[in-house]
Amino acid sequence: MVNHRQNILLINSKTSDREYLRQSLTHLKLNIIEASSGVEAIQIFQSESIALVITDVAIGPLNGWKLIRTIRSGIYPSGADVPIILVTRNWCEQVTQMTARGFGINQLISFDQLDRLCDCVRTCLDQPKESQQKVRLLFVSVSTEQDFDDSLSLLYDVDRVADAELGLTRWQRQKHDLVLIDSSVGKESGRSLLRDIVAVCPDQPVVVVVEEQDKMCSSDLILGGAADILVKPYVIAGLIQVVDLALKQAEYQLYHSQCSLKTESLNQIEQLFLHVVNAMPSVVIGVDHQTKVTLWNHEAEKATAVPATNALGQSLSDVFPQIRCLEQVGQALEDRNIKRLTKVCYGDGADQKYVDITIYPLLDNSSTCAVIRLDDVTDRALLEKRIIQSEKMVSMGHLAAGLAHEINNPLAGIMQNVQVVKNRLDVHPQANKKVAEQTDINLEAMNRYLGLREIDTRLDAIMISGGQAAKMIENMLSFSRSDDSASLPECLSDLLDRSVELATSNFNLKQKFDFRLIQIQRDYDQSAPMIRCNRAQIQQVFINLLMNGAFFMDIKRRELKRQGDTYQPRFDLRIIDEADHVRLEVEDNGPGIDSDSQEHIFDPFYTAYRNSKGAGLGLAICYFIICEHHHGNLSVDSIPGKLTRFIIRLPK
Repeated sequence: MVNHRQNILLINSKTSDREYLRQSLTHLKLNIIEASSGVEAIQIFQSESIALVITDVAIGPLNGWKLIRTIRSGIYPSGADVPIILVTRNWCEQVTQMTARGFGINQLISFDQLDRLCDCVRTCLDQPKESQQKVRLLFVSVSTEQDFDDSLSLLYDVDRVADAELGLTRWQRQKHDLVLIDSSVGKESGRSLLRDIVAVCPDQPVVVVVEEQDKMCSSDLILGGAADILVKPYVIAGLIQVVDLALKQAEYQLYHSQCSLKTESLNQIEQLFLHVVNAMPSVVIGVDHQTKVTLWNHEAEKATAVPATNALGQSLSDVFPQIRCLEQVGQALEDRNIKRLTKVCYGDGADQKYVDITIYPLLDNSSTCAVIRLDDVTDRALLEKRIIQSEKMVSMGHLAAGLAHEINNPLAGIMQNVQVVKNRLDVHPQANKKVAEQTDINLEAMNRYLGLREIDTRLDAIMISGGQAAKMIENMLSFSRSDDSASLPECLSDLLDRSVELATSNFNLKQKFDFRLIQIQRDYDQSAPMIRCNRAQIQQVFINLLMNGAFFMDIKRRELKRQGDTYQPRFDLRIIDEADHVRLEVEDNGPGIDSDSQEHIFDPFYTAYRNSKGAGLGLAICYFIICEHHHGNLSVDSIPGKLTRFIIRLPK
């Protein structure tokens, strides 16, 4: 019966765990004294009589193992035989059981087995103290030596039987720590008992005592499952040594097995962690307090061309010199806060990249003190630049349209006054003759002079150039006018030619390539009808295709020039009348487009050339205008190295 006045000492460093354990013991109505550390428990032992101890291992500098050995030394009033129950969250079962036996622990329970706690407390309080710590030994022997039996009983909890068959029955009913089989039961009976026990429980320690003349068969007994052999005659000290070794042998086997399982489990967790880290699209690097590499994933290998085997243990500045964030790593560790660096640039030219760097300080005691993650944001950074550039171009377009209006007025004045000058030099008007007579000027002689000096030719050249400038301005103003979404019948050949003229006058000469150097081949089907469309939108499509083709032909021209080859850039413009559609083709003899780029060429923000100054929106807008607004079709066909052909089909 449990005495409700008995003191139970409950030792755990966590308040929540102590409360949980106390609640588990509530219905036993025991007097529970709590301690949060081993030192506090010792102070209680010195002043209180304790009937049972429930403790964890991690209870401060004086841990559970040290506390238990101190109790078992018998220096406290409660004595050395106080029952002890070990309750812990993190444990290796077989290892802890082996340690618990050596330390004299009565019961061992994990936190997920707390439903057993009350029964264990009852058992420990009810059983006689003198039998709590002894090894349970089944001794199968016919011989009777009282002194020998008394010596064994002092050391072990001996269960003695004189018959092999009875010994098997007793073993099956009760759990014994070790079985000792004496040769006095008969050679065959002893072997049979060994076989039967090992068949049921291969891990059961069994020691076989043999006669001197039978010691040559010891190897057979060991192969049959015996833990050890003891040869007669022997002394009690020799028996004790063999029994202890047999018990430890089984425990060591359990220890090895349990450790192997734990090691395998840890290896699996480590492999899973490495698979996760290596599967990440980001560069992940771990460093210690000296910024030496402790973790290096596959993306880090790709970014640096340094294998993990070469990077581990090296200074981060040596294996990844492009990234200069060592100072920020130190700050993150000092502040214990995550540090973020955005759009950090490294590399030069075509290899230039932008990355976002995040530094995570680790606050545990592991060898890795910080994890650095690098996310490649090169495409996003370049896209932002292109969008800004696109917005600038829109602003420049509005400014150019305003300037075109302002230029148009003085240009008209120039052309008008040149025409007036030509009229005033003509010999036929009466007004000119009258003024010439008043000033004694011979008009015929003057006109001969002007003809010989080609003054009239120069005036005609001014009129022609002015007309060309006026036409350019008219095309620009027509293209820049607001889109009112009106669809009217339009001549596609006229729109295509106007687009060529506009592209010719507005191509950026800073790229050291004049659009006028491009050869234009036209093949227009004169039977093609007018198509109802939005004039400004279709013209925008044509200009985008022409500008795009001119840009890539310039790349090919410069490349061939470096190689010493000549190249004539050319556009082939075709209009073909089909059954239900009018087909337009804009073909260039540039470098062509590879198959992968063809799949994404009409995606928003996609550009086939990384150093392009465009926003990657031109062809996407073309596709939207043709397919969505005009219910047509836009496709691309290309032979890399030879040509690119954009095909537009507009419904009649």
